[in-house]
Amino acid sequence: MAYAIAGTPHNALESIRGHGSRPAVDIEIRQAVVTGLACVLVEARLLPALVPEGELPGAEVIMAQREAIRAIQGDILACLPGDHVSLVRRYETVPFLALVIDAHGLKALERLGDIVARVLSDRATAASALSV
Repeated sequence: MAYAIAGTPHNALESIRGHGSRPAVDIEIRQAVVTGLACVLVEARLLPALVPEGELPGAEVIMAQREAIRAIQGDILACLPGDHVSLVRRYETVPFLALVIDAHGLKALERLGDIVARVLSDRATAASALSV
């Protein structure tokens, strides 16, 4: 499936094949999954890079960018073990997913360096989960 973002063809998997790097992972996430769960924000490796919607030339390009975000999020989720990852939120306008993961979920994310750029600690989700 190809999408045009700001005039550039995009395919969530094909356009980034060969990138080969491992995603950056916050150290506190590594520490948290040793003993339990971690609330994380996963940044997808969206290519071409995200352009703020206010800078895009029109509704069609905005919708194409949002579809590219949905596609790469779907690619990431399809590669994760469901029993080690819980989806908290899919963001519509930025290439992020909010997840709760364990150690196996983190290992799975680390194998997705072609489509995952970073795994960040999600303090907002963690704080709301603790207050419930």
